[in-house]
Amino acid sequence: MSSPAGDFGVSIGDGPLLIATAGAGITTVLPLVEHLARTQPARKLILAHADRSRADHALREAIATAAEALDYVVDHAWYETVEADDSTSFTGLMDFDRLAFTPDTHVLSCGPLPFLRAVRLAALQRGVPSERISYEVFGPDLWSPVTVAG
Repeated sequence: MSSPAGDFGVSIGDGPLLIATAGAGITTVLPLVEHLARTQPARKLILAHADRSRADHALREAIATAAEALDYVVDHAWYETVEADDSTSFTGLMDFDRLAFTPDTHVLSCGPLPFLRAVRLAALQRGVPSERISYEVFGPDLWSPVTVAG
């Protein structure tokens, strides 16, 4: 048991927004998408989620329904196992090269520490300033942020 950690939220401007989640991290997304639908329906939103399978992807339908109220949403999913009839999901780990985000994007991520590190590194490598990168970790914040040399 520990106190909450992270700095997740949507009160960070009105530019493009990437929400990247893995596993149980998806639980933070539904209220965020509902909030955006009410307050910033024109905001560009990229949703990216990684999970074991489509069946394990919690709140998938509810988030898709909430996102219908937004003007611009791109939704990506990566699964360890993709069913034969699923032509929209990718197999394996999240591939950040498939995510069309730019340095003016706000990046929110929630999931296990290795995933958070990967999201942060990908965002920094794309030129997203660290102050535009937020995260929520389920547990104590025991990582040191990744930096990009150069």
